[in-house]
Amino acid sequence: MDALGGRLGLFGRRVAALLADVFLFLALVLPVLFLLGLGPGLRLLLLFLLPPVLLVYCWVRWGATPGKFLLGLRVVDARTGLSPDLPHALRRALGYFLAGTPMYLGFLWTLFDPEQRGWHDHIGGTRVIREPGLEEDPALRLGGGLT
Repeated sequence: MDALGGRLGLFGRRVAALLADVFLFLALVLPVLFLLGLGPGLRLLLLFLLPPVLLVYCWVRWGATPGKFLLGLRVVDARTGLSPDLPHALRRALGYFLAGTPMYLGFLWTLFDPEQRGWHDHIGGTRVIREPGLEEDPALRLGGGLT
């Protein structure tokens, strides 16, 4: 448990949620981009700009992306336990870029952080918790620590 009383979202579950989000995004957005007949430059620009915009929107609006919902995870403000506000979500999105740049070291940091927080969580002032009532899934427990 974390200081706010929530169960921490561990690395394996978080990675699975991210992969679900990437798959869903590509499955829905790529066909639309090609059907719109946009040039390759504009398609590439949208593929880089749209994900952070959608992430920030989902975190502020619902506290989770579709992948996190699917796996019973929620992004919360590290101090209040509420869904992050826009400034926190924007910093967290910037943190995603910074965490992924040096060979994903900022994401792997979650495995060693006592609060299971990656660089993006620390930068954004957020943490990821498990929603109560979700049954245990040993396959997603990579990362040790508390469930």
